[in-house]
Amino acid sequence: MTFGERIRTLRLESGLTGEEFGKNLNVAKNTVSNWENNKRVPSKEVIVLIADYFKTTTDYLLCNTDIKNESGMVEAIKKVLIDKGFTDKPEELEEMREFLRRAMDLYNLKKGKKG
Repeated sequence: MTFGERIRTLRLESGLTGEEFGKNLNVAKNTVSNWENNKRVPSKEVIVLIADYFKTTTDYLLCNTDIKNESGMVEAIKKVLIDKGFTDKPEELEEMREFLRRAMDLYNLKKGKKG
């Protein structure tokens, strides 16, 4: 999937036309079309705005990962832990929760969030 395809998919999943999406970002419909058809790439600042708008990550938009957002990341981590042999035993679930908390702290630190 390309950057443009990701934007188009997210836009369609949100039920927006190109014109509506463009208005939300204060750009023309043909600008959105150029992005979606991979004819142009928005500035870094606009990529961040698009990621925020769709509640996804810039890494997802730029095709650096297939993980869309935080909940997708949590699910991916859970899958890795289960593949490594973790079960749903209470003591292992608590260990898994702690690992997930630490992973989310690192993720939020990378994004510049505090908490």
